Amino acid sequence: MRRKVTKKGYLLAESTIKHRVKAIKALKSRVDLWDTDAVQEYIDKTEWSNGRKEHVSQARAHTVFTLHWLGSRNA
Repeated sequence: MRRKVTKKGYLLAESTIKHRVKAIKALKSRVDLWDTDAVQEYIDKTEWSNGRKEHVSQARAHTVFTLHWLGSRNA
């Protein structure tokens, strides 16, 4: 399994990165990523499994944190 090192030194599997990107693209096309309440409401209403909902929530949280860290609000 190939892994990529992020700036903080975390090792992420390529499949993790691909799934996070896919989740963020799906969210971004449906809700404003900066609106925490809208994102949570959307995730709560979906018919995803609880595990999928957790992964999508984590992907969104990591993405918003990274964008804040980079000083960008162009999600």
